[in-house]
Amino acid sequence: MRNYEAVLKGYGFTNVTTVRVTDPYTLNFDLIARYGPFDCYVIVSDSAGEWVYSAGSYAFARGCAVVLLSNASIDRVISDVPPTADIVVIGYEGKRLREAFPGATFVSTGSKAKDSVEIAKMFPVQFSQVYVVSGMFLYLPGNPRDKPFWTGGGGQYPILIAYPDGIPDAVKEYVMENDNIKAVIFLGPELDPVFGEFRREVGEEKITRILINIGYQGVPTRQAGVPYPLPVLVLPSGDIRITLENVSALPEGKVFLTFRNVGESAGYVRPTYLEIKCGDLVLTPEVPDEAYVVLGRDSTVIELNAGDVLPSAGCKLYFEGRYGPDADRLLFDFNTELGFRPEQIEDPTKITVERVVYSFRLKSFVIYVKNESTVRAYATPSVVNVLVDGIPTDFKGRLGYIEPGSKGKLYVKAVLTEADLIDNPEVKVIIRYGKYRNLPIKVFSGTFPLEKETLTDIVLEFIEENLPLVVAAALIIFILILLILRRR
Repeated sequence: MRNYEAVLKGYGFTNVTTVRVTDPYTLNFDLIARYGPFDCYVIVSDSAGEWVYSAGSYAFARGCAVVLLSNASIDRVISDVPPTADIVVIGYEGKRLREAFPGATFVSTGSKAKDSVEIAKMFPVQFSQVYVVSGMFLYLPGNPRDKPFWTGGGGQYPILIAYPDGIPDAVKEYVMENDNIKAVIFLGPELDPVFGEFRREVGEEKITRILINIGYQGVPTRQAGVPYPLPVLVLPSGDIRITLENVSALPEGKVFLTFRNVGESAGYVRPTYLEIKCGDLVLTPEVPDEAYVVLGRDSTVIELNAGDVLPSAGCKLYFEGRYGPDADRLLFDFNTELGFRPEQIEDPTKITVERVVYSFRLKSFVIYVKNESTVRAYATPSVVNVLVDGIPTDFKGRLGYIEPGSKGKLYVKAVLTEADLIDNPEVKVIIRYGKYRNLPIKVFSGTFPLEKETLTDIVLEFIEENLPLVVAAALIIFILILLILRRR
């Protein structure tokens, strides 16, 4: 944020300094070097701000350094953090860190909310109060003398993570069942009125407050006891905008939903309710309890079963769903109604996989495929259960196509190391494909040896992609050789 120093000073903070750095990880280690040494370290995945909230209060309570972890910083984390120190790793449990820090404590349940509960259980001091915050905003103290909330009241209280669409069961159960918790502070406007029911429920047994509406005593220019909102910064979030773009169906009851993400960042979408009307026939198909990834500027097709045979007539589908940046953090509701007509599709496409190669140059799996049919095949590839730093991970590629009777390549972005290649001698490939973009009625699945890209692969790819240029260059060389030979 430009001129943020002036903004903070405008709120009354005096000890403010702007430090310009090339990247946040360099700043992170510079601060550790400036204020260290430390006997304990909290290593936290920077893939979600919520983890940092919980890590901050825990680290403040213990006097630990907070270290941000990502693919860009993991090498320096391993080299700079003393392996003999007291280490807690939050939101990550990869093999490299486990090998580098065998004595570390790992908190990685797969849910940010559950992770925050586990951190609260580890809290080094006795507490009778907790914060509940969704993580959409960074709250500044209303009074410069107040301790920032992300310190947990100066290391006195843990911070529990909720989501703007509701409080996870893990947080509810922990708050309600822990008799030591006497008070709960709900922080932020996004918790109101969504969490009103839980506030009322917990308020029957514990003291509850909404920090955003607390009045301040003795703050200059403010009247005592009058509620003022806390100054906040909106935390940056990915550009995710997912809509239901198309509905297609087969008479036997297979329904294909095409979701389009017009944003730049990958997100997840989960259907919550479907209703199909075809004349007098009304169906409410069961929706899967899972979220599907939709890459930025890309689409994803999911297949559902309507539960009955659909007539070849005009139908309508009413859809409700949620989407957001994480599978367990779906922030946004949306609904729509689209018309469709079930049609019997003759789809002669047939795709086979010949090789699977990993390219460090492209940071991608390269899947060599062949279209054995006489029509173009549209295909979306996935490589699943890949061990990345020892953690099973699924990767999805973008929609591609292969011309009839031709060979081609499908690409799936993934960042692997040489060690990962050793851990994955073979990989499972799943390709949804078909004659039409929005109707991938066929699925290919198989396990293949994972090869490492060779120089021959690179040269052949260059020739394929630049064939006219290569032919022209070869022709020029051939003519030059002929001229030389004639002069002799």
